Amino acid sequence: MKKKIFLLIPIFILVGVIVYGFRQIRVADVTCTTQNGMCPSEIQSMVDASKGKSYFDAKNELASTLAESMRIARYTIRFNLPSTLAVEITERKPEIAAKFGENTYFLFDKDGVSLGEVSSTELPIITVFSVPRGERVNFAVRLARDLVKYYSAGELKMDKYGLYAKVKNGVEVVFPLEGDLDVLLGSLEVTLSQLNRGREDSTIGLTAGKIHKVDLRYKNPVISQI
Repeated sequence: MKKKIFLLIPIFILVGVIVYGFRQIRVADVTCTTQNGMCPSEIQSMVDASKGKSYFDAKNELASTLAESMRIARYTIRFNLPSTLAVEITERKPEIAAKFGENTYFLFDKDGVSLGEVSSTELPIITVFSVPRGERVNFAVRLARDLVKYYSAGELKMDKYGLYAKVKNGVEVVFPLEGDLDVLLGSLEVTLSQLNRGREDSTIGLTAGKIHKVDLRYKNPVISQI
């Protein structure tokens, strides 16, 4: 037993020396890249603040700072000898915007995460007339993003009662602000398929006439015809 302990002592000493050495090494240079190239200035300044600090302090402080940024989905921090801190970041990509005022737009990614406010945007826009509870905004944003992606939806609007969108053939569809995204999109697909067929024996009760609105906030779709 004593022999085993004696053999382990050099290993403990070596580990201690390595840890001590890393604590003494100072960061002299930094690099920062994203999936799109160089880091934006806001993130680069966070990384630049690591210069002159020990590797352990720099890594811990930077990890805490990056974790708080909603713009960052994932990150890795590596130390490259002799003294470079290398940071690789995956940024969240804005895919849709919610308009809350004349020149007030909040950007959201595919997961409904808010990425901040801008005064103008070229992204698809949801016009917000009244603000639902926070989690409903997140749900509506994710639903709207999928509607634009899969159905080229336009004229997106939201109030506390639902999400409104124009889809194929100018049909307005009303969605609830909670539920299962896949179920709602599946219900929309089935409904539009039946509308396109125009069958008299349709399970959703179609009759002759032009479809104006489909309301999916109920157990069975409510269809308005003119």
